[in-house]
Amino acid sequence: MSETFESVRDRIVSSTGIPREFVTSNVITRIAEDPLFLSHLEACARDTEMLRILIPERMRTEENYDQQSRVATPELLGRAAGALARWAASGFSRVDDAEYDRRREICRKCDHLSRPPRESLLYGLLGSAAGEKSVCGLCGCDVGKKARLATERCPDTSEGQDGKWHK
Repeated sequence: MSETFESVRDRIVSSTGIPREFVTSNVITRIAEDPLFLSHLEACARDTEMLRILIPERMRTEENYDQQSRVATPELLGRAAGALARWAASGFSRVDDAEYDRRREICRKCDHLSRPPRESLLYGLLGSAAGEKSVCGLCGCDVGKKARLATERCPDTSEGQDGKWHK
């Protein structure tokens, strides 16, 4: 069952103590793509001034401020919300370094791996290097971030329904 934006938002608010007004779809997308961002938010959850520094005004709105990414922003937000919900349900589990390296090697060899759009603010905020191939052309995710999450799988089902990362 897929979770709604509101249920993901409520889970983040209740588990972290971050005030609800700071947990927008833009913030959820950033959390899904960058687990370290969540750690920073948790550390500053009770300090609204610090949250304002961590979360720029444009991220505190519900507007999709990344209008030019290859994967439509609403679609990417939906996928990110689902990934975040799965990750949260798992207790924020991550794969070990050996599994992460294995997944990254599979991605490096994949024809779907591409560079993030140069004009994309979203990928820039996520730390995706503009000159490096780091984005999955099938799902739009930064593979370096996605490969670390134990709950995620490769979207390329050409070699089986569980994707290329399946052992």
